Amino acid sequence: MTAPVVVYGASGYTGKLICWHLADAGVPFIAAGRSRERLEEQLAQVPELQGAEYEICEVAHTKDALAALFARAKVVYNVTGPFMQLGEPVVQAALEAGCHYLDTTGETDWMSLVRDRY
Repeated sequence: MTAPVVVYGASGYTGKLICWHLADAGVPFIAAGRSRERLEEQLAQVPELQGAEYEICEVAHTKDALAALFARAKVVYNVTGPFMQLGEPVVQAALEAGCHYLDTTGETDWMSLVRDRY
């Protein structure tokens, strides 16, 4: 499936909310994370996703694996924090895949790093 949006970290609280809102807007998406089992378990708890157009995708947290996944989308929504520890491979992969990158950070050090480095 090719979808306009990848939600990376979709099994967490914020990821599930983003998926819900995408489904409500009729936007197909890929719910991605490190564990297919956890994604399936958590997304099954969101009744608003029933009948929505989405795919669940397990992916390793490496630049190359993420870039291959992100090449299937236009936008990457990263909700895997803490961003200073986990965010850089996601940004690098989005750039390599030519995707727009969004995240949910409130970490000022992360915002500065991304602004200055990328």
